[in-house]
Amino acid sequence: MRKNANKGILLYAVTDYMAALLSWFCFFLFRKTYIEHVSFSIAELLQDTKFVYGLLLIPVCWLVYYFFSNTYTSVLKKSRLGEIFRTAIQAFIGGILLFFSLMLNDIIKGYKDYYFLFFGFMLLHFFITVFFRISVLSFIKSQIGNGTISIPTLLVGTKENCEKIEQEIKTSKIKLPYSIVDKVILNKADDKITLSEFNFEDVILAFGSTSTQTIENHIIYFLNKGKTVQILPDELDILSGKFKTQSIFGSPLIEIPTDLMTPWEKITKRIADILLSFTGLLLLSPVLLVVALKVKRSSKGSVFFLQDRVGLNGRLFSIIKFRSMIENAENGTPRLSSENDERITPFGKTMRKYRIDELPQLWNVLKSDMSLVGPRPERKFFIDQIIQTAPQYQLLQRVKPGITSLGMVKFGYASTVEEMHQRMRYDLLYIENISFLMDVKILIYTAMILWKGKGKINKP
Repeated sequence: MRKNANKGILLYAVTDYMAALLSWFCFFLFRKTYIEHVSFSIAELLQDTKFVYGLLLIPVCWLVYYFFSNTYTSVLKKSRLGEIFRTAIQAFIGGILLFFSLMLNDIIKGYKDYYFLFFGFMLLHFFITVFFRISVLSFIKSQIGNGTISIPTLLVGTKENCEKIEQEIKTSKIKLPYSIVDKVILNKADDKITLSEFNFEDVILAFGSTSTQTIENHIIYFLNKGKTVQILPDELDILSGKFKTQSIFGSPLIEIPTDLMTPWEKITKRIADILLSFTGLLLLSPVLLVVALKVKRSSKGSVFFLQDRVGLNGRLFSIIKFRSMIENAENGTPRLSSENDERITPFGKTMRKYRIDELPQLWNVLKSDMSLVGPRPERKFFIDQIIQTAPQYQLLQRVKPGITSLGMVKFGYASTVEEMHQRMRYDLLYIENISFLMDVKILIYTAMILWKGKGKINKP
């Protein structure tokens, strides 16, 4: 089901396409008339391959660029002033790319013509695109103003704060896109709610000076349900500089979006996972075969070890590894291994030292159960124990688990629930700063650890 916050995206994209089409048409006329100083007819124009290819390809290129720069999200929350600034940046960067790819070989009389070409194209594209975008946003704002469209929002907090926010949403000079579908008044820190009772997309937490643990528990709860969380900050948040408002109307709110990465980062990360895992399986196939034979001959049991782990959004999947323990090592009861665990086979210790037993997980990456980089997946049995004292552990399920992670690089394998808790801090830091560059750094450090053979052998 499409979220209300994303209504208007199709209209936004269509008008962007029309703006790109019109700006290229106008620029081409400018180019022929004022740069090349030639006269032409419509028939001659349609026979110009650069003009025709430009009409077909350039608008599509602009749409792809806009998509990867995270333009087509939460249209109802967009600021018109903010979109003017964003469009200026996009027109400048896009203008540079198109100038060097399409216009640099134009026939010119002097270098000043290059300036006319570049700034002419950039300014034309900027003003035409801004006109269309502001028109669309103004139409959407009018729809919000008359109540035609809105984002169904749940208000959770103290009675005083909830009533204050609800009043400000109703009386704001600029109509805010939120429609309060219900309020939940919580008077005690341990009060709980049931999501099935409500139909909403955003949630505003208005606890005021409630304990950090209470706010944290509710943030985790709603984020794991895929809701966009907004928090009413207290004075400490504002004075410490943790909060910067983006709107001068209504209540100041800190928004915690559900998406951790932009579309281009998600796609780049997935492409890297597919290419590297496939290449790894292909190039390492002789090694995998030798290791499989060694595992089979070194101890009784199967070559591979399958185990259910908790993945993205709490979904269970079967992780695959080379077996490094004796057969039936747990005998039905989940146990974490220690450094001198007698259940680990002699060859298993060697594999764990260089993390060779993890290599089959490249198949999990290829299947999209895992990523190359992400928090290590654990069993539900141990996760249930961790979240009793550290509920923020559930935030790790917002991303795909990985073969390696910041926690693995900085801390290593965990042999106790307490050590899992300690490693969690690094993985939360990774989620807070997640990026493609961060993944590259972690992969490099992991390679260094493997080369030096410093992998811990104590792991589940």
